[in-house]
This record gives sequence, structure tokens and C-alpha cells, in this order.
Amino acid sequence: MLHACKRETDEPSALPDYYQLKKGNYWVYQVQEITDDKTITTRSGTDSVFIEKDTVINKNTYYKIVSKNWTGIGLQFAFYRDSIGYLVDQAGRVTFSTVNSKDTLYAYNIQDIARIGYKMDAGDSVVSVPAGSFGCLFCRCSITPLQTSPGLQANTQGDFRAAGIGIISSSAVALGINLRIRKNLIRYHVVQ
Repeated sequence: MLHACKRETDEPSALPDYYQLKKGNYWVYQVQEITDDKTITTRSGTDSVFIEKDTVINKNTYYKIVSKNWTGIGLQFAFYRDSIGYLVDQAGRVTFSTVNSKDTLYAYNIQDIARIGYKMDAGDSVVSVPAGSFGCLFCRCSITPLQTSPGLQANTQGDFRAAGIGIISSSAVALGINLRIRKNLIRYHVVQ
């Protein structure tokens, strides 16, 4: 006797979108300089980050993200894609994940000066910025000196991202000088 069986299909549940990689999306940030981890100076003007276009690199679709460089003078750009919950750049570096808070996502050395490593913090954080308060995931980029040098110290930087919006707040440090740049979201436009 033959039995007819219906195969149950497990549709993967949609992951929350913390990246918002769509052409035309943009974010406007207030930029602050923090020296000696205490003196905060708000820069005049703002930083706009936008997705200019998509392009195919090695058979994968990447999105070109354009912003000012950390000095506030000149533009920089990078290409990113969402690889099932992992944010991957065109060189294959993973710098954020919505699905992995246990493992180091990516690590490398800057010559023999410092070790850089990306890892998600466990759990959500609530971050308040001029645009409002948001539940966020945080990817910590740890910077560990590989040599003793004046001004070179262990430090962290990273991105707070909210589902449906993207980066809410980010920080970056300049190696060798005691300066941190922090960007806080003022307004945004994302296509769902």
C-alpha cells in the first residue's frame, strides 16, 4: 500500500533588517569629537550617509555607501551586502551580524601595530540620539595594541543598529591620538 505524504516546508523566518541596503536610503548624523574621553565638541554641520547604487562584485550584489571620512573633509565609500544576517564588505570582512553574538566575526592586524577584532555584544541596548530612542544591536570593534607606544592604547569603537532603520550611533577612534569621533542620528529616510 502506498501512502501519500505531504512534506512540511520550513520557510526561513525573515530576519530583521538592520542594514537597510537599498538605493536612495540616507541618514543624517550629528558629529561629535571626544578628546580624553571627556571633552565633547559638536562639529558644525552634519554628516550625510547615503546608498548611491548597487553593483555586482564576484556574482554578489553589493551596495555603495557614501559618507564623509572621519576628518569631515572629503568623501569615502565602501561596498556592503547582507549575507543571511551577516554584513559583509567587498573584501569579505564581516563587520556586523544579526545571527551570531558568540564568535569573533572578523579579526586582522594592522602591521605589527594593533589587532582589530569585530564581535557582537550579547543582547539589545536602548540608544537615545536626536532622532529618538531605539532598541539596538551593537558590534564592538576592539583595538588591541601589539606594541608599547606613547598614545597607543586598547580601545573600542563600533556601530549601534536598529531594525528597520540602520546605524543609530557609531564611534571611531584615531590610533595614536586620543580622539574619538561619534555620530548620532538626526533624521533618516529608508525604503522598506
